[in-house]
Amino acid sequence: MLALLGSFLVVAGLFTYVISSVAGQWESLANRFSDGIDTILQFFETGPLPFHFTQAEINDAINRASRRRPYVQQNAGDLAGQVLSNAGAWRWSSPCWR
Repeated sequence: MLALLGSFLVVAGLFTYVISSVAGQWESLANRFSDGIDTILQFFETGPLPFHFTQAEINDAINRASRRRPYVQQNAGDLAGQVLSNAGAWRWSSPCWR
């Protein structure tokens, strides 16, 4: 019983440490995330790809994807089943796994 209580206290302490670390660095994490998104957008706009996207095209694509979200949510089980089925078929038929 004492070992169980000790284990619980260790887990609770680790959980508290992680939460306080994230909370203390939240602004820094948010800024770094925003900078990363800006870097990705800049890459699509001006990067070395043979084609470029404008900010308006990227926003339009995001908006179109978000409108499809209800379909994905309603059919999540079927979609996940298809993905797993296809992944399993690929894994066992791939020459890498023979």
